[in-house]
Amino acid sequence: MEEFIGIGNTLKKIYKTYSLDILSRLESLGHEGLTFSYLEVFSFICENEGSSLKLIGRSLGLKKQTMTNHISELEKRGLLFRQECPKDRRSQLIFLTEAGIGIKAHLYETISIIEKEYEGIIGGIELERLRGSLDKLHLRLENRDRLL
Repeated sequence: MEEFIGIGNTLKKIYKTYSLDILSRLESLGHEGLTFSYLEVFSFICENEGSSLKLIGRSLGLKKQTMTNHISELEKRGLLFRQECPKDRRSQLIFLTEAGIGIKAHLYETISIIEKEYEGIIGGIELERLRGSLDKLHLRLENRDRLL
């Protein structure tokens, strides 16, 4: 009997390989101790600096306690800091520190190198098609979920 493996399983395997590659390369640059979860939170903040804890947690599907723990750990490592929201004093906004900005540069550099390697594997045109198809699928799924 053949085993059914859906697209989600394939995407998960690719994400795991991609993330391990990023973590390994960042570690070789001296950025040790990051995990999948920390990388996910850190990456979101790099792209959405000044977001609230609530937005970060909701966007990543993390529970409040997990989110708070991850932010606290990244804060202890000196990668980010919290600032009171001027519009809502109960809310905290998250920003990168100078050290965080340094790792962000290494992260983006690393991602660029990895994507160049992927181009070598499947070709630039195919990689762009894949990215376009995945972006299209993601957008449509997000829109579908909002309508439900």
